[in-house]
Amino acid sequence: MNNEKLRYCNCKDQIVYTSFNSDCVILSMIANMEFYTFDTLMEETAYVNHLEKNKMKPPDIDSFRCRIPKRLIVTFLGFFGAFNLYSMRIALSIAMVSMVYNNDTSSKNETYSFSECPVEQSEAMNTQTEFKGERYDWDSIAQNRIMSAFYYAYFVTMLLGGYIARRFGAHRVFGIGVCVSAVLTLLSPVTVRLGVTPFIILRVLQGMSEGVTFPTMTSLIAYWSPEFERSRISSVIFSGTWVGTVVSLSVSGWLCSLDFLGGWPSAFYVFGTISCIWFSLWCIFVYETPFKHPHISKQELLLFKDIQSTSKIIKMPWCDMLTSIPFWILLVAFIGQYFANIFLLLELPTYLNNVFHINVEKAGLLSALPCVMTCSGSWISSYMADRLHRTGKLELTTIRKLFNSISGYALSLAFIAIALSGCQFSVIVTLLCLGWFLNGSHMSGFNIVTVELCPDFSATVYGICNGIGSLTGIVAPNLVGVLTKSGPTVANWSKVFYITASLLSITTTLFALFASAEVQHWGEARYTKGIRKSQVNTSVAMETKNAVNI
Repeated sequence: MNNEKLRYCNCKDQIVYTSFNSDCVILSMIANMEFYTFDTLMEETAYVNHLEKNKMKPPDIDSFRCRIPKRLIVTFLGFFGAFNLYSMRIALSIAMVSMVYNNDTSSKNETYSFSECPVEQSEAMNTQTEFKGERYDWDSIAQNRIMSAFYYAYFVTMLLGGYIARRFGAHRVFGIGVCVSAVLTLLSPVTVRLGVTPFIILRVLQGMSEGVTFPTMTSLIAYWSPEFERSRISSVIFSGTWVGTVVSLSVSGWLCSLDFLGGWPSAFYVFGTISCIWFSLWCIFVYETPFKHPHISKQELLLFKDIQSTSKIIKMPWCDMLTSIPFWILLVAFIGQYFANIFLLLELPTYLNNVFHINVEKAGLLSALPCVMTCSGSWISSYMADRLHRTGKLELTTIRKLFNSISGYALSLAFIAIALSGCQFSVIVTLLCLGWFLNGSHMSGFNIVTVELCPDFSATVYGICNGIGSLTGIVAPNLVGVLTKSGPTVANWSKVFYITASLLSITTTLFALFASAEVQHWGEARYTKGIRKSQVNTSVAMETKNAVNI
């Protein structure tokens, strides 16, 4: 074996590179060999072309950078990317309390005069936190316009997120989306001083920038998660949204009460700055696919041997997708879960304030508690799901249905029990925590099926499902307003719980009956080109075998 053949080889295992097509390089590993070798000029040329095409150098496996699993770095930074998105989004809902004058005294007196559920007077008249910073005379209509402006374009860019990710690269789009939102967050205090209309425009732009982020993150998960780690990687990344919500709910109110950076503007400055720092790390350490990472070890690269990537813009198989039952079932599951999430994030503080007379600050902290439980439940369930999948005792579709059923039915039963609990505050808080803890299993249920159903179009499909599901943010608050119009009584709020439980139960049942976690015939680019999966696998196996035997 001469030095020329070992030019790119310095490991104890042998990797044979063979060319599959112009878009990708298929690699396979044969263990217990002394060196990485190239037995033919074609194999060496394919590897060299792969390095040159992606402007890469042969990785040095002895370096420290090569020993750190790159998929863990992507997972870690993906988690904090999701954390930043929600911490910036939630910060306004808390800062708004200190930004405006509280002129609605009649409403406040009316709320506390209602005493269906007994409450101590000291709790009802608890002194409010003294907030710092400038205040503005915005009525409730102006405040609602500002809060809802975020979703005006959020839905549109979410639908386009898949195409944008395939056109410009998912890692670039996700990073830029977070960065633009961070810059706009930093500009928020300045824009507020210009008036309501400029601030609404800023919120619309912020919604546009964040709309592309989660579809593109789904695409990155498809590329960076080996099959037997997919539940854990997905759960950890998406749990960043819950952690970001908890931190923002807990920290923003405290920041608004300080003289630091002018009071309430500090909430925008702190989370915006953290997001900008995160963006610099994202640009340095994250690449589109494992095959494009210049410092990934060959051992880790082997884990992604079944993942194909392409630099071409693939035509979306719209007709096949829209006639696919698993796609529609997935969409239904998104709608049911989103309706429940909207209740937690938007309506739970109102429920605690109206029925139990908990002041706004404490209601926000109590609302953060179910978020913590959901995050914990998602991590535990993802580990269990991957373990079940690795043992092979259950099929992947069965595993997804199982954990999604635990999630949906548990939360539905918790909502029904809350409706029947009346004014038992401690029981209701316990049920909320237990229900949302078990609901964390949805991260190993429908939430990850997008990647498995259509790996090459996961960003587009996730954007469609998530975008349509987010429209419940308009429906749910209006429904609550209609049901509680006659008064915030326990009976009226019980109707809200019953309706939410019914919708979630129906969507969970449909998913359990008709869902699939198998790759659909339209879900991969090679299928759209008329090549069957079995033919691809056979072709790859033959090329590898021939390369080894030469």
